[in-house]
Amino acid sequence: METKKPTKSLNPYAPAFTPPSRSPPLFNFNKPFPCYNKPFKAITGAHVKPEKNPFVRYGFCHRRCLPPRLLKKPLPENKLAGRTSVMVKNIPNCLGRMDLLRILDNHCRKHNEKSSYDFLYLPMDFGKRANLGYAFVNFTSSLAAERFRREFENFSWDNIGFRKKICEITVAKYQGKEELTRHFRNSRFTCHTDDYLPVVLSPPSNGFTAYTLTKLGYRVGALGGGSRNASLR
Repeated sequence: METKKPTKSLNPYAPAFTPPSRSPPLFNFNKPFPCYNKPFKAITGAHVKPEKNPFVRYGFCHRRCLPPRLLKKPLPENKLAGRTSVMVKNIPNCLGRMDLLRILDNHCRKHNEKSSYDFLYLPMDFGKRANLGYAFVNFTSSLAAERFRREFENFSWDNIGFRKKICEITVAKYQGKEELTRHFRNSRFTCHTDDYLPVVLSPPSNGFTAYTLTKLGYRVGALGGGSRNASLR
């Protein structure tokens, strides 16, 4: 037969057990969290930070993985490719050579003697006594020509009442003062005034220094008379 293990008797001195009336709550929501001393605030959509771009987070780029020297900001494009002579298009027909000289002098003056030019030719319609809408200018450096292009490219002549006239700057066919001088030296112009002839500025104008205009070519009148190369001022 199996023998039963003796059972331990209860402590006769133990206090009587009384069950609680209700179980205590697991967490009191009226008190802050034990590890957070500030009052609790509800999290809304305004507090949620947007997820960062994974390409930026992990060091990738939208472009191909290029060396650091090629990831720098590209320099402004030089459309003149180092040329010094430019062709100015879409000039209002009412402007004369002196008007264009004044515009170029003001441009050079704004750049504090960093830009200068030494040749100008504004072709004219001798019958209507109005310019043909374009001109040739030679600057003393490619940087000066590029400054002029950046300022007058897509320039609107609204200040003199020609809103639809949008200036355009392109590379001239003949480059440099020497080449332009050789091209226009023996040219004939059937006009009544030397103001329509191409001119060379000596010294080059930077907007501050005084200069002398020397015309190129010579004009031929209706009866064959005209003028030879001479200084205008």
